Amino acid sequence: TQITYAQSTGTDESPEMTQIIYGRVVDDLSSAPIEGVEIELMNYLPRKSTKTDVDGYFKLEGVPLGKHRILVTHDFFNHIIVPEIHVSSGKQVQLGDIKLEELFADLTEEVVVKAKVPKTTKDKPNNTMVLVGIRSFTIEEVRRYSGARNDPSRLIANFAGVHIGNDFENAIVIRGNSPLNVLWQLEGMPIPNPNHFSLAGYVNGLLPMINTNLMRNSDFLNGAFPSQYGNVTGGIFDIGLRSGNYNRYEGMFQLGYTGAEIGFEGPLSRRSKTSFIFAYRYSIYDILNLVGVDYGTTLIPNNQDLSFKFDFGTSNFGKVSLFGIAGTGDIEIGTGQLDSTDFVNLIARNVSFRKQLAVVGINHQKEFSSSTYLRTTIGASVDREIYEEDTLTASNQRDIVLDNSNQTVQATLSSYLNHKFGYVHSLRIGLISSYYRLNSMFRDDLFETAKRDFVGNTLLSQFYIQHLSRIGRNLKMNVGVNTQHLLLNNSYGVGPRFSLSWEPFYSHRIGLGYGWHHQIQPLRVYFNQTLDDNNNWIDANKHLKFTEAHHAVLSYDWAIVDNLRFKFEGYFQWYNKVPVTTYASSFSAINMGQEYELLNLVDLENEGFARNFGIELTLEKFFSNTYYGLLSASFVDSKYQGSDQVWRYTPYNNSVVINGLVGKVFKIGKRRYNSISIDMNFVYATGNYYTPIDLEASNQFGYEVREWSGAYALQGRDYWRLDLKIGAYFNNRKKNLSHRVFLDLINVTNHENILVQQYNAATQSIEEAQQLGFFPDLTYRLTFGIKPKSTAVWKNKKSK
Repeated sequence: TQITYAQSTGTDESPEMTQIIYGRVVDDLSSAPIEGVEIELMNYLPRKSTKTDVDGYFKLEGVPLGKHRILVTHDFFNHIIVPEIHVSSGKQVQLGDIKLEELFADLTEEVVVKAKVPKTTKDKPNNTMVLVGIRSFTIEEVRRYSGARNDPSRLIANFAGVHIGNDFENAIVIRGNSPLNVLWQLEGMPIPNPNHFSLAGYVNGLLPMINTNLMRNSDFLNGAFPSQYGNVTGGIFDIGLRSGNYNRYEGMFQLGYTGAEIGFEGPLSRRSKTSFIFAYRYSIYDILNLVGVDYGTTLIPNNQDLSFKFDFGTSNFGKVSLFGIAGTGDIEIGTGQLDSTDFVNLIARNVSFRKQLAVVGINHQKEFSSSTYLRTTIGASVDREIYEEDTLTASNQRDIVLDNSNQTVQATLSSYLNHKFGYVHSLRIGLISSYYRLNSMFRDDLFETAKRDFVGNTLLSQFYIQHLSRIGRNLKMNVGVNTQHLLLNNSYGVGPRFSLSWEPFYSHRIGLGYGWHHQIQPLRVYFNQTLDDNNNWIDANKHLKFTEAHHAVLSYDWAIVDNLRFKFEGYFQWYNKVPVTTYASSFSAINMGQEYELLNLVDLENEGFARNFGIELTLEKFFSNTYYGLLSASFVDSKYQGSDQVWRYTPYNNSVVINGLVGKVFKIGKRRYNSISIDMNFVYATGNYYTPIDLEASNQFGYEVREWSGAYALQGRDYWRLDLKIGAYFNNRKKNLSHRVFLDLINVTNHENILVQQYNAATQSIEEAQQLGFFPDLTYRLTFGIKPKSTAVWKNKKSK
């Protein structure tokens, strides 16, 4: 490999201002540690490098402050570049597990190992068995991208095929699919939606509950998923939590859009490399509201959350970690009287919403040999939400008209056995079993046509097998099958999966994937009740089966150079067995997540259809030479068919979405230890489709009535927004601390985008509610480290 070095000028970085980069290198399929891997700081003289020890660990010392890339090389593995490493004085840099792919060697020929220009970790997902429809993202990207607001969901919205059409919520629409079709996984375990104020079928989340300061690089999947991912038809967030620093103690304080937060991490035992990390956060909006800040609205979220992980290291028993997240919040909307000045109170109702979520799990990985390991996660979650609406009579007396409370306890076992048969074959066999205990109640005094009052349990079980073949140097193929069974009504599904990745020429990759996927309905839908002919309440939907989805994906990926990529992806998705009404109507469960009342319908059957198809283009310049850029464009056509046999657009049919990101870092100061960054983000999307309001009927009944015979027949105005982010990085020369300040000017032009049309009971008219408008997000982040008593507390083990 030819490496070009840039001679240090002596003024860009000072020898006194250095930091440590540490991590581990493992085989990408067997997870076995690799000894003797060389870790080299790129483009810097004098040369700085180190090697991994017998357990795959490394520590690269004396790294100058700033943005860096490292080259990871080994004689029998493909070289790789780790880009976009931000090195500051306040925190050591943890890279986690770097995964290398074994080189192909044809023993019938002379064994001459030649490495071409290295690829980057941006090309390699954390789950290396996924061949198509996946994009890994770094936490540095979450912090850097303008408009991301320290929220991984908003970061993902910059990728092709993904859109957030609501400035207030962080629900992601993936290729025309409802946010309810997204699977969230934490440390390999399925979990409920980990966002504050998520309410299935109505609100999809306002703020992230998982603290991004604890997240490690994670995967995002958008279609044709391999067999280890079940009970999903839309997209997947596969999130991991990083371990704490096992070298020294470090702390963090941050104040910004997501709240005021503190965090701490450090070693439990430096010798055994065990560690802890935690972060606590409290809503900044509630803090400012308490000191008298007037937001001009009653919608003030009050929330707090905690994230943690204890890594107990590796022993004869295996590698064990304990992790968890917990959050709570509430919103009280309403002034107590009819008021048309507050856009959230146009329905002339007072709304109370409370949400609590707790997740805890234990992760265990046991390596039986250098080619076989067993990974198991056991955990539980409690998801509780209470939503109430009361209306006002002529005498201003409150009347509760809607009462919806749900509590779901979920206990999950997720485990798989992975074995690598040399270079060519890898096999993974696993199971996922989720026990649900549901306590759900729903009462709607306005319509009195349905209710829900259920306490009970059920079990969702999955079994999967997948086989990855590496055929020669250029072809990979993954074949598998996922089966799942719902004990509640004996529903079952069997879905084959197939994907391949072929490199006909170096730096050019063609991908092909197919998946037959199944997903249960939101649990509470199964227990809606209706009145029978004898005026008795009976279960109406317990018989519902899985919704099925067939995904087909074709992609082309061109690595123009190691930091510049072009990607094209086309897809087709066909949905069948979608719940629709037994009578002719426009309703389809494919649209749940957009309209609250859709969750309350009864008398459903699995006779509906839907289909999505589209193309996506991405040109991305990864961060190098102090700048980066990302341009993505998507076209999607999303339609569904209800029981009335009419094909209509879905509310998620944002036909065209264009995203553009660009950013640059400027070094400042006499020794150029510090820097200023400028980032810009532009978003354009065609308008959402919506259902017209029947004004006459709304005036008659005093609440909003929509013309469902013309469901989603109207399209709103196009959406666009320009964000500008200005940041500053300051490193303290004498103390182990650094400061980061960002001012993110969201919608800097204050362009008026339409949120929704809704009925105003006070004025008896249809009014347009606006999106967020101009919103300045100021974030300050302090990180600091505590030097250990001895500089020799961490030493590499001697190589064999």
